[in-house]
Amino acid sequence: MNSWYGHQLAEMIVERRRHHAESTRHRSALASSIRHWQTLQRSRLLAPPPVARVLLADRESAERVANGLESGPVRPEAVRAVEQLLSAARPRPDDLRRAAFLVEAC
Repeated sequence: MNSWYGHQLAEMIVERRRHHAESTRHRSALASSIRHWQTLQRSRLLAPPPVARVLLADRESAERVANGLESGPVRPEAVRAVEQLLSAARPRPDDLRRAAFLVEAC
C-alpha cells in the first residue's frame, strides 16, 4: 500500500464516521438503547448487558447523553464514545461521563 492509498483510505474512514455522527437514525438508535437499558424491568430470563449497571448508577449522565444524541448532530468522537460505552465488556462510570462530555461539547 502506498502513501496515497493510505491517505484515501483514512479519508474514507473519517467520512464514514462523520456520516454516522450526522445520521439521525443512528443517533436515535443509540439514545433508544441507552433509555432501554436504563429501565431494568426485564424478565429474569434475559441478563442485562454490563452497561446497564453503569447507566442505572448515573441516570442523570445517561439521560444527558440520550438527550444530546437526539437533539442534533454531534461530533464523530462523541458517537464513537457512546458506541464504545454500550459495547464494552466492563464499562466504567468514567466512560459514561466522557461520553456525556463529548456529546455536550458540540
